[in-house]
Amino acid sequence: MQKPTEEEQEMILNSLLLPMMLTMIEKNGKEFELSTNMLRRYYIAATQILMNRIHAEMVKNKNELRSRQIKVFEENRMDDDLHYKYICRGYEYPFAIMRDVVRSKISVMLGEYVVGLLTKMKE
Repeated sequence: MQKPTEEEQEMILNSLLLPMMLTMIEKNGKEFELSTNMLRRYYIAATQILMNRIHAEMVKNKNELRSRQIKVFEENRMDDDLHYKYICRGYEYPFAIMRDVVRSKISVMLGEYVVGLLTKMKE
């Protein structure tokens, strides 16, 4: 049995962060729907495109983890950190991440998605 590679560790982290990011964007999208901002419909459309991309990435990531025999589970929260465990090819590993790190990583990922969308729009 082998430990997860760096790439697999990134995939494990993404399996946690992508759903959180999707939830945040969905919540903001609902706020836009209630807004009276004149750009409201553009924000809503951009939010939907972003959500579709993130969802597609989640599905791809989940399928790849499954094909590599890796499962991720949320553990009980004992403190301000988020606790998970993952099973990788028969071995079980604990995993914890601080909320501040989650926020920071999601912010960076979201920026990358937005840049990707804008780049695609220019093409």
